[in-house]
Amino acid sequence: MVPSVGRRGFRVDLKALERERKLDGRFLLFHTDPAQEAAEVFRTYFQKDSIEKVLRTAKGPLSLGPLRYGRKD
Repeated sequence: MVPSVGRRGFRVDLKALERERKLDGRFLLFHTDPAQEAAEVFRTYFQKDSIEKVLRTAKGPLSLGPLRYGRKD
């Protein structure tokens, strides 16, 4: 939308709308390990959502104390 003289005060910028449509639904993931396959990168990225939900539940409704976690490697 861009300001415009007229009854409604705006108009749709068709060029901007087309640029946004081309970018809709895309995002960039950057990682530094070239040995990882793309499928593994995406799987790891989307696992973070479930881990965040578990931690949110543990800290909120369950009222657990500070959570500490670690990995051996």
